[in-house]
Amino acid sequence: MKRLLFFLSSLLLLSACSERTVYTTGSICGTATDAETGAPLPDCDIMLSPLKLSTVTENDGTFWFPHIEDGQYTVRANKIGYTAVSKDMTVISDKENRIDFMLHKAAPTKGSICGTVADAATGTPLSGCSIILQPNELSATTTNDGYYQFGDLEPGEYTLLVSKARYETGSQSGITIKVGETCTVDILLQEEHLPELSDPTVSDVGFSSVKFAAAISDEGSSQVTECGFVYGFSPSSLSIDSGTRIRAAKVSVGKFYADVSGLQPEYTYYVVAYAINAAGVAYSADAEFTTSVAPPSNVLHVSATTGNDNNDGKSWFSAKQTIKVAVAIASEDSEIWVAGESISRSDYIPDLPNGISIYGGFTGVEISRKERPQNKRTNIYGGVHLLDGPKISVVDRFIISNSIASAIRPLVELPPNGILRNCELRGNGTSIVNGGRVENCTFYGNYELNPPGVALLVSHCTVVNSTFHYNRYSAKPEEDTSEAVLINCLLFNNQNLHMAAAYNYTIVNNEYVFVGSAYNTILWNNQTAVVPNSENCYLIYGNDNSSMGFVYPYPTSGADSQVWTACDWALTASSPCIDKGNTGNYPIEGSPTDLAGNPRISNGTIDIGAYEYQH
Repeated sequence: MKRLLFFLSSLLLLSACSERTVYTTGSICGTATDAETGAPLPDCDIMLSPLKLSTVTENDGTFWFPHIEDGQYTVRANKIGYTAVSKDMTVISDKENRIDFMLHKAAPTKGSICGTVADAATGTPLSGCSIILQPNELSATTTNDGYYQFGDLEPGEYTLLVSKARYETGSQSGITIKVGETCTVDILLQEEHLPELSDPTVSDVGFSSVKFAAAISDEGSSQVTECGFVYGFSPSSLSIDSGTRIRAAKVSVGKFYADVSGLQPEYTYYVVAYAINAAGVAYSADAEFTTSVAPPSNVLHVSATTGNDNNDGKSWFSAKQTIKVAVAIASEDSEIWVAGESISRSDYIPDLPNGISIYGGFTGVEISRKERPQNKRTNIYGGVHLLDGPKISVVDRFIISNSIASAIRPLVELPPNGILRNCELRGNGTSIVNGGRVENCTFYGNYELNPPGVALLVSHCTVVNSTFHYNRYSAKPEEDTSEAVLINCLLFNNQNLHMAAAYNYTIVNNEYVFVGSAYNTILWNNQTAVVPNSENCYLIYGNDNSSMGFVYPYPTSGADSQVWTACDWALTASSPCIDKGNTGNYPIEGSPTDLAGNPRISNGTIDIGAYEYQH
């Protein structure tokens, strides 16, 4: 019975085998993933040994080896940046044999540096900084947010050098780079800064001298190489390139001083202290001072109404009566103060010795020249003649009128150190002023006697901040030898005037005007204007004010005196002359203000004409 059953079983088995294929190979499949994130790793190299077969993983990290015979195999997974993994496995035929890999990122062998550069005071990121990494001598530049980085660095010690214009060079040494680490190094740069110094103090202000003092509290980002003071007539012009520069001996932290002499009496000055280091020039705020009048012992008082020539003249109560007697007893550096509207016709100013100055416009109670009523003048008759010498002599606040010069001497004769200031010269005949310096004066209604062509209104002198109106002269250009230089003046409604040079002049409504050389000058509505040489000038024929922009012009040309007091030749905001002059052509130290007494430069560049538009 058992044999029968075995036989039947064998038949059934043979029948089953004849109906299907017998498999002798299998397959290998699996995945490769990141061990930390579990993310699939595409493009991994998968190698099968000992068959030396290879493949790469798909985007989903899978791989497959088909038709692999039964046996023992080694499967290796490798990807750049990861540590390779090998596994052994047994392949069973007629099966899909699975093997999965989890790869760990490979341990780094190098490091990096990164960081930011910022302003030490404000914390603001600094772009465009140059960064040098030593000893590699690698370079980088900071981005807009101040960031920099250096990568792929061997382990070791490094130094960073950081530089940027107008900043002190920064450095950081002893930076240690470790394998697999990023070292963050933030650097703060100190802006190069100027020295810090106190405002100047002014002491011992005298007739022509003064003492300055200031102190350096901090030298700044580098050593101070020079310090001192700059003084002048206008605070806007005080720099080491303009103004008068006085160097001090001290060039480190602490006080420094200067003794100054040669100043003009009763002038208002401004002074700043300065100090220089590698970052530039530092300036203090300005200080103002006014040189003093002569000591009372040097003043002789004259009053035509209350004085007596037997008095000593040392006060108003003991004033002398005539100028000529006061001049006769005056010593060097004396001042003669004259009170009253006018002096006697029998009185006069004799030849004034050098160093003696004469001032009019007093009422008879003042103890300083500053106390005189504004624009008050004393009328005198005859000429004014100052003798030459090394000292300054001043004639101030007089009206010289209705006088006729002699055939051999002009009405006013000034030496190089002579100054005619705040005077009015009107109705005089023939030659008026020769030599010296004329400041803030008015020339009105002066004329030339017959024969014509032999007289000069001003000659061989410098005229500053003055006005010429309704003067009648007839010298021709070829006969003109005035050699007068005029600065910051107004010339209008004259018949015939000539000058050698004009700086920032306003010349309007004249019948004939000749200017040898003109700089920053307006010529408007003149019947004839001859200017052989000119620079930065406006020459306008006709009285169209839209081409010039005066405040209130008087449009009639020629020697006409009507309604001239109502004119205003200052500039309006629409004038094309504003900020169009050449500052280099203007002697600013000699004339710190315009004709109206305002700062001569109000917007960095001088205007054309006698008036500065005030921004």
